[in-house]
Amino acid sequence: MSKGTAVSVLLFCIIAILIYLQVSLRASPTAVVRYLASQAQSAIGMNASVPANPINTLAKQLNERKEGILEKEKELDQREEIIQGQIRKEQEKTLVYLLATGGVLLFLIVLNFYFDYRRRRRINVGT
Repeated sequence: MSKGTAVSVLLFCIIAILIYLQVSLRASPTAVVRYLASQAQSAIGMNASVPANPINTLAKQLNERKEGILEKEKELDQREEIIQGQIRKEQEKTLVYLLATGGVLLFLIVLNFYFDYRRRRRINVGT
């Protein structure tokens, strides 16, 4: 049987099956083709598993380590945020203390100028 004859016999069989299904199911040709395609897809399954070998075992271990590292990195980011918040609070306290100390020193300087002014006025009035 030649190649052309085999193809024509196969095509004839497919057409005969389509006509039979269309008549028996009373469905449109596109519905029949969709049904046959879904049946063929469910019948033809692919198994993509690879037997264990050193390479894919190492790849799996690397992926697990990567996930572990990412989780640790998230934990470190959370800790860092907490620590940064604490540092910010301490810096705010330090700023308040510095401003208060600066205010007190400014008050003392102004008070010193006032006392100098009064003393000079008393000396000038007394002469």
